[in-house]
Amino acid sequence: MPLTIHWSDCLEKLAETMFAQPAAVADPFAVEGVVVGGAVIEGWLKQRYLLDRPAGGRARPLLANCEFVPLHPFVNDWLAKAVEGTPLGRRDPSSHPYSKGALQWRIHALLQADPARFAPLARYVGDNAQSADRRRWGLAGKLAQLFDDYQNYRPDMLAAWRAGRPCGDGDSGQAWQAELWRVLLAEHPRSYVDEFLEIKCAGLLRASGIDRRYRRLSVFHVSAMPKAYLDFFAEIAKLLPVSLYCFNPSRAFWIEDPTVKSYLRELARSGEAPAWMEPPHPLLNGFGRGAQAFLADVVDWVDGQVNEDAWGDDDDATLLRQVQRGIRDQDARAEDPALRDASIQLHACHGAMREAQVARDLILAWFEAHPESEPRDVQVLVADFETYAPFIESVFRVGDPGAIPPCVMSRRPAIGAGAVGAAFIRLLHLAESRMTAPEIMALLELDPVREAYGLSIADAQALRRRVAEAGVRWGADGDHVTRLLGRDGAPDTVTWRRGLDRLLAGWAHGRGDAGEDDGALIDAGALGRLLAADAVEGDAALHVGVLGQFFDDLCETAEALLRPRRASAWRDRLTALLDTFFRSTESSFQAIAEIRRAIRTAGDAAAIAGDPTIPGDVIAAAVEAELGGMAASGNCAANAVLFAPLQTLQPTPRRLLVMMGLNEGVFPRPDNRADFDLLGRHPRPGDRSLRREDRLAFLEALMCARDRLVITYTGRNIADNARIPPSPAVTELLQHLGDRVETTEHRLYAFHPDYFSGAGALRSFSKADYAAAAALAAKSRTGATSEAPREATAPPTPVALDDEARQLTLEDLAWFFANPAQSFYTQILQARLDEPTKDRLADSECFVLDKLEEYQVNQCLIGALLDADGAEPGDAVFVELQERTMIPLGPAGIAQARAQFEGVRKQIEAVSKEIGIPYLTLLRQLRNTEKAPVRVAVGRHEVSGGISLLHCNGRDFAIHFHFATLKPKRMAQAWISHLAGHAAGLRFTSVLIGKDGGKMEEVVMPPLEPATAARILGELLALYDEGQANALPFAPASSLAYAKAMRPKPPKKPKKGEMPAAPVMPTEADGRAAAAKAWAAFVGAEGGDRYLKAVWGDAGPMAHPDFDRVATTFWTPLLDAQAGGEGGAA
Repeated sequence: MPLTIHWSDCLEKLAETMFAQPAAVADPFAVEGVVVGGAVIEGWLKQRYLLDRPAGGRARPLLANCEFVPLHPFVNDWLAKAVEGTPLGRRDPSSHPYSKGALQWRIHALLQADPARFAPLARYVGDNAQSADRRRWGLAGKLAQLFDDYQNYRPDMLAAWRAGRPCGDGDSGQAWQAELWRVLLAEHPRSYVDEFLEIKCAGLLRASGIDRRYRRLSVFHVSAMPKAYLDFFAEIAKLLPVSLYCFNPSRAFWIEDPTVKSYLRELARSGEAPAWMEPPHPLLNGFGRGAQAFLADVVDWVDGQVNEDAWGDDDDATLLRQVQRGIRDQDARAEDPALRDASIQLHACHGAMREAQVARDLILAWFEAHPESEPRDVQVLVADFETYAPFIESVFRVGDPGAIPPCVMSRRPAIGAGAVGAAFIRLLHLAESRMTAPEIMALLELDPVREAYGLSIADAQALRRRVAEAGVRWGADGDHVTRLLGRDGAPDTVTWRRGLDRLLAGWAHGRGDAGEDDGALIDAGALGRLLAADAVEGDAALHVGVLGQFFDDLCETAEALLRPRRASAWRDRLTALLDTFFRSTESSFQAIAEIRRAIRTAGDAAAIAGDPTIPGDVIAAAVEAELGGMAASGNCAANAVLFAPLQTLQPTPRRLLVMMGLNEGVFPRPDNRADFDLLGRHPRPGDRSLRREDRLAFLEALMCARDRLVITYTGRNIADNARIPPSPAVTELLQHLGDRVETTEHRLYAFHPDYFSGAGALRSFSKADYAAAAALAAKSRTGATSEAPREATAPPTPVALDDEARQLTLEDLAWFFANPAQSFYTQILQARLDEPTKDRLADSECFVLDKLEEYQVNQCLIGALLDADGAEPGDAVFVELQERTMIPLGPAGIAQARAQFEGVRKQIEAVSKEIGIPYLTLLRQLRNTEKAPVRVAVGRHEVSGGISLLHCNGRDFAIHFHFATLKPKRMAQAWISHLAGHAAGLRFTSVLIGKDGGKMEEVVMPPLEPATAARILGELLALYDEGQANALPFAPASSLAYAKAMRPKPPKKPKKGEMPAAPVMPTEADGRAAAAKAWAAFVGAEGGDRYLKAVWGDAGPMAHPDFDRVATTFWTPLLDAQAGGEGGAA
């Protein structure tokens, strides 16, 4: 039977040649077999035949009796049918004893059973008992891949090993490989090498009936295959016609040795190169090496009889077509160095998301300029598909029927990359996990897990808050912590078991007697002193019970994962684990079914190795590998923009072809071979090379673009905007093109106004980004900061005031002026903005205290000093702090807290400058002082409250003690209390006491005349009323900075004989600059407050025209009083 070879650089003409072949037999029902490299080629061929070919008198072409089969399944199925008699499609490739998965299990079992036999591998496993099993499994995987490569590319070497011959010269240290192969053959004598040899020697293919199934076989666009596959098709060709359609980028004779080195060597030897030795095209020479060996084998296969009359057109109207013609003719000199157009474009972006956004805009621009184009005219090839897939799905709305343009992905991230798969993988590694609070709660909050335990979303959120309040950080219990830390006696204070005990103690303890605080320490018998959580009642108690059941299930799972068992027992155990923790929902049933398949596949592969006894981390790694990688996805024949990996056999002819993610270090992939890999030690032409494959894929893509080629890459660092070079493949293309192509530099944000200005090359089709850009441009015109616009917030609606007299407490006023924006949102609009960190769980005990934690610890320490009443506090206070998870665990935590305690005691035993007695004495007196009632009517308001007054050294003082840095909102609180007290007829000095680093600081407010105090309080109440109708443009720190900056500055002291100068009067710009500096002075300043930012934006209330009036109305009277002005004591 004839065996024919066709090759070309134009896949359309290759396809037309294949479609035009006459029928080999008269039977109209005979099947035409088409072997393809994958789903992308299959989809393109169907589109080409049905949509692009003339109908030939019919309304539409028909594609009947044509069977498309991927290369590897075709070979597997017919090999199995011929050798074993297995029906087509019934032999799972993974079930073959010499498949990679089965080899990994078999090799792992051998290394585990007899490590001394393969002693040279001991250094790869290591001597760490905890990680040995995992490392052995990983090593088995590398060896499985190695022997799979040997079967494909070194069958002669494996045959020599079977015959007992050792490794070749220089490989005596690798004798263990031959020994390992012979042991594997002793278990299962028939490898893939043997099956291919049987096919050649025994003529089994005729008995398989392949010639009765197919009338003809076409192998289309397979750019590389092992020599054994070529021999397999040669055997088939003895029974029926076989045609091989190959991609060959050049019609020049470049296959043998068209290298730059040989060309230069001939130039150096003779002074000129012979006419037949044309200089190799740099792109062909640089990117075509991956096809050279395969095409050379093909030529040898048919003794040079190749059909090559279907080359691409010689149209060279665009730069892209000129480059393609130069490669086809191996003549770079024919390219016009002056031609510049948009047929080849390069775009540098800030990361994967921006690349996806830019690609979408470029594709939409293409359709706008070419309205006759269809979605299938566009293909996007992605270098790192697994990383870019989520961004592509988000930006292009893949799978959304209403997406414009419609899109389909040839591959998708496997289940392991999804939330359900990732959660199951976390469960498999539970035994080695720290079981942190965020990790465990994230698992419980996953929809299928949450529903399996009968919890709603609100229930899970409430439990998250309970867990945080219970002090859970990490660790199941004390034993678990001890095992992870590797030392006995590790405390269990921050573990789940202790936290659940606290929650249950809160349920049992209840709210206690009247006046008893929740969260009290109780004696809990064997549990010692236990912090009872806030009262757990009603449904909350039931939910805590569910949490306890969930935790018990986790502990049982972790314990089970620590016990080795047979692979078949693991399969049953993991299936039960899946049923326990996950309930199938509309969104998760596919993922759960895929997990069941992965468990079953791993178990079946292990059964081939004799159902070995293995530890939990090995079965976990095996199932995780089954869930990883990429899986087949959408219909590649659909009329949609097609996304596919940038690999060989994926590029197909399209009018617009986009390559994404061509980043340095990512593309091309490196060839990382182990030092014991004999293919790397003794390479041969045709050996597989990931680097050469990727470079060939780049060349295929370049030759498949018909009207435009677009390349995007991450060319700028998203953090500092530093330039990042592209992939070496892009660099080589740019070197060849020179200044004929310029790289377009994109902005960091998609909503940059440049995309909507109508000038330049930057364009965007996003309505959302246009709205954001418009807002940004408006801000720039008003002088506001040109930062990214935040999500739009509806302006507060004015609310009518109630004219009736309002009863206000001192606390009401203090809370209002601490943050008028928050007051307006929560009290008037009845709206709350979520606090991002409110429900954040910690995953470790306190090692370094933040400001809030330090303040809370200091309050406990001061309370202990006051309780001791002069005596030395014992360790009980430090144990209590550890029980409350406020300080680190163990003796180190107590030592740290004691050092902090000594620092606190030293500070509060100091003497107050204003009052003249120690602060500690003041605090003890305050404990026993009742508040003096205050009630004062000002206008239509009545303000009430209480003030604690101490009589010291003949004066009355109102003490406001806050053992932290004194913030303006604390000063505002004390000022309001000071005004109300004096307006009510009291006379005293207010002293606000705080700390400044390692020393105490005081803010003194002198006595006021009652009338003055009432007038100022009335002005503040008027501001309060304004804040009920609209958000008041006031922020304590920024407003205070403004008021201080606007006070006259004393002049410089005059020199002798000079007249005193007038005070320096600040300008409005000085005040607003000081306010802006305070607004964004540090992380956590007012500029970061979610309510203030929601109302005033990044610019703050300083942009409001009334800001200066409100700031001076509130703060100037206090500053005047402190300076000895109106109503104050000098």
